[in-house]
Amino acid sequence: MLKKSDITTARFAHEEERYVHLEIETRANIGFIRLREGSGWTIDEQLLTEIALVHERFEYDENIHGVIWSTHPSGGALGALDKTKLSVMDTEVRLRLYRYFASVTRAIYAFSKPELFLGYGPVSGAGAVLMMACDWRFLSSEVRGVSFVDVMPGLQLTNAMAQTIASGIGLENFKSLIRSGWAPPHDSLKRLGLANDIFQTDVLAEKGEIFMRRLIQNPLDLMRSRKLSLRRVGLNFFDKDRSLSDAALRKLHAESRRLSNSEKKFFAA
Repeated sequence: MLKKSDITTARFAHEEERYVHLEIETRANIGFIRLREGSGWTIDEQLLTEIALVHERFEYDENIHGVIWSTHPSGGALGALDKTKLSVMDTEVRLRLYRYFASVTRAIYAFSKPELFLGYGPVSGAGAVLMMACDWRFLSSEVRGVSFVDVMPGLQLTNAMAQTIASGIGLENFKSLIRSGWAPPHDSLKRLGLANDIFQTDVLAEKGEIFMRRLIQNPLDLMRSRKLSLRRVGLNFFDKDRSLSDAALRKLHAESRRLSNSEKKFFAA
C-alpha cells in the first residue's frame, strides 16, 4: 500500500522544473526554500504561486518536520509587489492579485510545521508581511531595514495582515511599529520582535539550521498542536476579513484615479 509520503513524492515529482524564482532542497527532515539570485526584489504572481506550491508540498511530506526559507545569500531581498506591473493593471485584475497575495500569506501563516525565515537583504512591503507569517525570523547584520510601507499600493493593510504582524511581535511593539510609520530603524528590529535574532552574514545559514535541528527534535504532532493553538485567533481574522471586498474594490478604483500622470509614468519607467 502506498504511504502518504509516496503519494506526495509522485504528485510533486516534476514541480521544481516549473520554479523560476525558488530553489528547493530537502535534507534530514528539513525543507529548504531559497530565492534564486536576482529573485525576490519585487513580488509577482509567479513567485506567489511558487511559494504556495512549495508550502503545500512540505505540508503533506511526512518526512519534513521543519522549513527554512531564505533570501539569496548574496544580499537578496524580499520586496514589494511589482509597481510597474500594478500600474498597467486594470482595477479588477489588481484587486485579484491582492486577494491572491492575501491567500498566500494565509497559507504561510496556517502552515502547520515550524518555519524559520532567513533574511540576507532588505525586506519591504508585501515581502515584509510574508516574512512575518513565518514563526521565527533571523536577519543578517547587513540588513538595513524592514518596511511595511505600500504592502498593497492603494489599499490600507488588511485586518488579517495587521493581526499577522501583531501576533508575531506583541501589541505594544505593534503600536511602536505604527508610530514609526511602518518603517522602523535598523537598530530596533530585534527590540520590536521583527527579528528574533541577528547574525553575521557568513554564519546566518549555519545558525538557522542549528536552531531548526534542535527544534525538530520535538515530536511533530506536539509542534503542530502548539502552533495551531497560537495561530487560531489569527486564522479567524483571515477567514472573516472583508478588507478585500467589493467595497475595497471601489476604494482602490478611487485611489487609482488619484494617481497623477507623473506617478504613472514613473511606475512605467
